[in-house]
Amino acid sequence: MTWFTLRGAAMKTCPFCLVAAASLATVLAADLPAPTDAALVQFAQQRTNAVRVTKAPFRMNDAVAFLCNAPIEELRIAEKQKELNRPLKNPHRDKFVHVFVSPDGAPAMQTNSITFPRGSVVLKEKFADLKGERTELFTGMVKREKGYNPECGDWEFFVLGADASKVIERGRLQRCMDCHVEYKASDFVTKNYTRWGTKAR
Repeated sequence: MTWFTLRGAAMKTCPFCLVAAASLATVLAADLPAPTDAALVQFAQQRTNAVRVTKAPFRMNDAVAFLCNAPIEELRIAEKQKELNRPLKNPHRDKFVHVFVSPDGAPAMQTNSITFPRGSVVLKEKFADLKGERTELFTGMVKREKGYNPECGDWEFFVLGADASKVIERGRLQRCMDCHVEYKASDFVTKNYTRWGTKAR
């Protein structure tokens, strides 16, 4: 039984008691290994089981949109520009996201005074349009064991394609850390997009 399977089972035992279920899931996750690629894919594909923290697709800062990208997309853009012998319209402008968090991480998402428990997952679905109909990719964070990534709150970062069928990359991704390191006060999670209105700085 995988890490996410155990967490999912804990949630289903009490669908109307998220706090209690989340606590149980955290205990179950305490001694389990990091989630597999398949588990991350499953979480992204079944994100309706998570807590959505954005009221509507939230417009990304252009610089952040640039960092929240997959290396293969950067190569595609560079090749297209070379082929046309001219720069393309900035591919990182006017990007939007919906943000989801696993139920056990929801309390920490609502305040800056709580550290996310180990096993929490934060997932961003990046769109090319305001209505949130054209998904470009998914980026996410998993809270790992103490000492995994002390420079950035022991978070592991990951990227999935638009159909969420494959993990493109994961680990201590430097471009992700370069952005999140500024948010130490909120356990390295940006929160200016939350429907609760919590600000990271």
